[in-house]
Amino acid sequence: MRIGILGGSFDPIHNGHIYMALQAYKGAALDEVWLMPSNETPNKIGKMAPASDRIQMCEIAAMEYPFLKVSDFELRLDGISYTYRTISELHKIYADDELFFIMGADSINYFEKWKKPDIISANCTILVINRDDFSNEYLMEKSKMLKEKFQTNIMLIKCPKKDISSTEIRDNITDSTFCQERLPKGVYDYIRSNSLYTI
Repeated sequence: MRIGILGGSFDPIHNGHIYMALQAYKGAALDEVWLMPSNETPNKIGKMAPASDRIQMCEIAAMEYPFLKVSDFELRLDGISYTYRTISELHKIYADDELFFIMGADSINYFEKWKKPDIISANCTILVINRDDFSNEYLMEKSKMLKEKFQTNIMLIKCPKKDISSTEIRDNITDSTFCQERLPKGVYDYIRSNSLYTI
């Protein structure tokens, strides 16, 4: 199978994440896209909603999309989530499948500064979702440089930009109109029912 991996804190998952997954699914002819909530990340230690809530929100968001699956793989790994570790372990387990790691163009812009980019490059194809952050010419040059340095295989996916931020949703959680425009209905209902992101 061709499996896309879309990781993140998903705190909360929102319509922008779903749209990104959909564009990757269509653009790279994937069989499935796995939503993979992260364990603690280096810049968010102790700052995220509980993993049980984040994965439940992902399950709710994925319900109406048959190609979307939710994986607790990173949550079951001890310690801080690093992409190289996740991709390396997945490659061992799913050796007969083709893995695609989905990221935004803003992330590929500094990919060489990630922890062990060579290991990530050796174990998957990187799908770069270009949300008009950078020109295609720039991304093609960047892809060429990364291929020369790390043998990175990169596929560019065009994706019209949707300005949705989990941080803004958390900061405006009491504004029902703002949140309902940006969240799947079931996710919004879950947040309200469980009083997430309220002081």
